[in-house]
Amino acid sequence: MMPGPYYNVFMIDSLHLSYSTIAVFTSAQMIVMGVGFRAWGAVVDRFGGKPMIQLLFLPTAAMPALWAVATPESYWTVPFAMVVGGLMFSGVSIANSIILYAVVPDKGERSSYFAVWSVSLGIANAIAPALGSGIVAGLADMEISVLGAE
Repeated sequence: MMPGPYYNVFMIDSLHLSYSTIAVFTSAQMIVMGVGFRAWGAVVDRFGGKPMIQLLFLPTAAMPALWAVATPESYWTVPFAMVVGGLMFSGVSIANSIILYAVVPDKGERSSYFAVWSVSLGIANAIAPALGSGIVAGLADMEISVLGAE
């Protein structure tokens, strides 16, 4: 996710939230993710990884929109986005893992498949924030209004 590392910076610089508030929000997100892993595991076992990815794709992709409308005076969308995002991302993570286990051959170089997956994920997680910051820098002078909020 491109903006992932910048959410904390946004909460501090733009929303002027305290470190304690951010810690409470993050703790709530982590608790929900832990519960989500357990709950989504049972759902993915029943319905499979692909249907769950299809179900969770749009809500997960919409999470950044909740951040876009947050202001210092009205930041109620932030804890909501973090908690719902934690729930969605835990489901996506479980579903992706199930799909990966399904496509890896039972014999042979299983460890190589998992290593390639991990390296690919690591590279994507390194490139995405840089790409996101480039997009933000390119759009810095642009004014956008969403639902009356700028």
